Amino acid sequence: MNDSQRAEEFVELLTAHQSRLYAYIYSLVGEVESSKDTLQETNRVLWRKAEEFDHSRPFLPWALTFARFQVRASRSRMARERLCFRDDASLQVASDEAGAKLVEPGPGERELALEACLGKLGGDQREMVGKFYREGMSTAEIGAALGRRPNTIAVALHRIRAALGNCIREYLMHNPDPSNS
Repeated sequence: MNDSQRAEEFVELLTAHQSRLYAYIYSLVGEVESSKDTLQETNRVLWRKAEEFDHSRPFLPWALTFARFQVRASRSRMARERLCFRDDASLQVASDEAGAKLVEPGPGERELALEACLGKLGGDQREMVGKFYREGMSTAEIGAALGRRPNTIAVALHRIRAALGNCIREYLMHNPDPSNS
C-alpha cells in the first residue's frame, strides 16, 4: 500500500469513527462544547500521528487512547471552572467502561469469550448448560436427569446466564481482537 492509499484509508477510518470518538469523549467530559473542542484536538493529534498507525490493527482502540489523553488535557484546562474527575484513576475507570461499550467485538471473538467463560463453570453448571442449550432439554427433563426440581434448574440457569454475561463482557473488555477495525 503506497502513502496515498494509506492516507486515504486513514481518512476513511477517522471519518467513520467520528461519532464513536465524540460519544466516548462526551461520556468522559459531559459537556457538549468542551466535547466538540476535545474531539477537534483529538482529530488534530490523530492526523499528526497517522504515520504511526498500524493498518493491520484496529483503529478505534488506537484512536480512543489519544482521545483519553486529550480529555486529560481538557480536564486540566477546565479544572478551575467545573467539577471534574478527582484523579486519573477515576478517569481511567470511566474511560475503560466507555471504551468497552464503543468497541464492537470482531467475528468469532464472542465465541472465544463464551468458550473461555464456559471453561470457568463448575461441572454441574456446564452439564446443565449443555443439556439445556445443546441437547434442547427442558428444565423438567434436566431436573429429572439430575434429581432436582425444575424450578431449581430454572433458577440455576438464570444465574449461570447472568454470570456468563458478566464474564463475556469482562473478557471482551480485557482481550481486544486485533483483527477488528
